[in-house]
Amino acid sequence: MITILKNTTHLKQRAFYHACLFATFSLYWTVVPILLRTSLLYFTNTEIALFGFVSIAGVLFTPTIGKLADKSMIDSLTTISMLLVVLSVLLLLFVKNHSILTIILLIISGIILDVGISGNLLLGQKVIYSLDVSIRSRLNGLYMTIFFLGGAFGSFIGTYSYYKFSINTALMIGLVLPLIALVVHIINIIKSSNSNKQSLTG
Repeated sequence: MITILKNTTHLKQRAFYHACLFATFSLYWTVVPILLRTSLLYFTNTEIALFGFVSIAGVLFTPTIGKLADKSMIDSLTTISMLLVVLSVLLLLFVKNHSILTIILLIISGIILDVGISGNLLLGQKVIYSLDVSIRSRLNGLYMTIFFLGGAFGSFIGTYSYYKFSINTALMIGLVLPLIALVVHIINIIKSSNSNKQSLTG
């Protein structure tokens, strides 16, 4: 399994991308319910539970993302997915009180987070399933193991940074993780483009 991981560039890339995004996803859903129960916002348990239903949005958009991915738009859709995750965390910085504006921001934030995460997961699996068919199960197993480790890290660091420092510290970590993935993704696109140009001129 380690040899497969070392020798499969696309697996390493997609696993890293989704580990970063899934870390933010786990951080988000660990920290936000705690935040909503604070004296500043004081959402009821029922309101917090209803807010959790916005995650259904990702499922609704998945077929559309899949159709676009079939049209060779994986790189651009990956970029969009990462930007959606970044934006979802940014919106939380404007959550200040228990108001209609806050509820709207939370709903939009939750929806675009889940669309971004679901989209990137689908895109990653599409890339992985296009690799060696004979080891497809192992490739997918490695992919899922790595990004779930990212999710575990997100839950831990979110709770730790929230209670040790502040909500803003937790949110900043949630912002940095998908931004790192985005920067690496852009670098990989540039490298791939340069490699294609060299092969054509060669």
